[in-house]
Amino acid sequence: MTTLNLQVGAGADDAYEADSNDGFSSNDAVNLAVYRNTTAAITYNAGARFTGATIAAGSTINTATLQIQVFNVTYDDVHCDILMNDVDNAASFTTETDVTSRARTA
Repeated sequence: MTTLNLQVGAGADDAYEADSNDGFSSNDAVNLAVYRNTTAAITYNAGARFTGATIAAGSTINTATLQIQVFNVTYDDVHCDILMNDVDNAASFTTETDVTSRARTA
């Protein structure tokens, strides 16, 4: 069994976006905002792109682990959906400046 250990490699490989569509950012090298609120302007969706993952067509991924470090204990109660971009080679967030409208896996 092959194991890949990947990290987000560049600033263009992570981004966050407000539900109100006026808060897109791919320039924050330190924090990736994921925040849920009843107000769309302060509800954020995060995206991360992992490069260098070569997976043969027809392969089955049995398990995947995502490790996240919380930077503020006030917001350490994680409640989120994790979705993947359903493409063969995802565009960077500077090329495709969008988090929530990308093609998603089921």
